[in-house]
Amino acid sequence: AEEAGAEEKGQEQLVAVFKLTSHGRMNTYLSAILSRVEASECRRVELKATGKAINKLVSVAEVVKRRRPGLHQVTEIGSLRNLDHYEPTEEGLKPVTHEKSISFMKVTLWTEEPPGEERDKPGYQSPL
Repeated sequence: AEEAGAEEKGQEQLVAVFKLTSHGRMNTYLSAILSRVEASECRRVELKATGKAINKLVSVAEVVKRRRPGLHQVTEIGSLRNLDHYEPTEEGLKPVTHEKSISFMKVTLWTEEPPGEERDKPGYQSPL
């Protein structure tokens, strides 16, 4: 979904999760994310993207940090391996397996100082 603002309750805090796509509009993401960040019960906002949407994720996270000073940021990057297996419809052909790697990025914005294990991660950035 373009603007998936799923919420999870856990450890006395509310977490808003947004999965960004390359087709989504920045203004839509910004207004939804900023409204969650401004909500007093929301301590953490997670932004997730894969592939081409990573550029948009970085831009959205930077704008949110500029508009709402004091946010702590933890960035995680990696890649996912995707295997596609094709069975032939005609006799005599061999099955084909295609492997591709998909990059992903997750940015977590904290309204308060995050726990120690989050601050110790290589992708931690203190507030502006």
